[in-house]
Amino acid sequence: MESEEKSCTLMELMMAEAEGTGKQSLSVDTQVHNNHSASPPIPRQAKEQQIVAHAMKQVLQDNTLRAQEEVGDEQDNVTSNSSLVNEPLSTGRPLSSQTQSFRKGRSPRPYTAESRYLGTLKVLDQKNPQEKTNLEAADTIRAVIYQVFEKWKEEKDDILKNKYKKEKQAERNLKQKQEEEISEKKRESISAFKKWNETKEDTIHEKIKTEHRQKKVMQDMIKLQKKEKDKMALDTYEAWLIRKERQEKREQKQRKLRAILQDEPPPPWSPPNKTVPFGK
Repeated sequence: MESEEKSCTLMELMMAEAEGTGKQSLSVDTQVHNNHSASPPIPRQAKEQQIVAHAMKQVLQDNTLRAQEEVGDEQDNVTSNSSLVNEPLSTGRPLSSQTQSFRKGRSPRPYTAESRYLGTLKVLDQKNPQEKTNLEAADTIRAVIYQVFEKWKEEKDDILKNKYKKEKQAERNLKQKQEEEISEKKRESISAFKKWNETKEDTIHEKIKTEHRQKKVMQDMIKLQKKEKDKMALDTYEAWLIRKERQEKREQKQRKLRAILQDEPPPPWSPPNKTVPFGK
């Protein structure tokens, strides 16, 4: 799967590179698309391969034309140099005059001082220009692929860096959110504890007040009961004193009567049917 994704990405980059090479490839693709618009849709991979092949073909054609132009210029230089080498033998003119005439005849082309055997060496070097063109085309393709790969690598690195930054930012945000939640829970716990402590203090104070009130009520009840008991005891004592005084008075009267009875003579005789009242 990873190799397919990389190949697709590489194909997309090469498509972009091929589209940037010139307007001809775009026009060709447009014509092909217009011609085959009625046909069923081509798979994406096959279409990418066609576009890459067309782009490579265009690059090869451009490089081939450029190489042929360079080879033609070099062959012109070689033929001119060889004519300069062979002309003194046929005409007998001095080499300096021939060189001056060559300069006058080919004024637009820049002149470079070359050795006598350089033209022959260039001919030997250009003996097989097709192979050199193929090598240059291969080098060009490798350079294009390398550039595409470097571009893809840079974009991939940027994507990975952005992804890593996003992940780090998400981790930082999550960590910050968790820390905020923890601090919020701590604040709520502290406020709840303070509220509970205040409620507890109020409850304790109220309980103490209630206990004091109950204790005071109990003390008042005890005092009242004691007072009632004291009153009852006093009343009982006073009643006992009254009874005692009455008894003493009664006993005193009885003693007096006894004393009187003992001192008086006995009463005269009386018939049995009559009773004499006591004290008369």
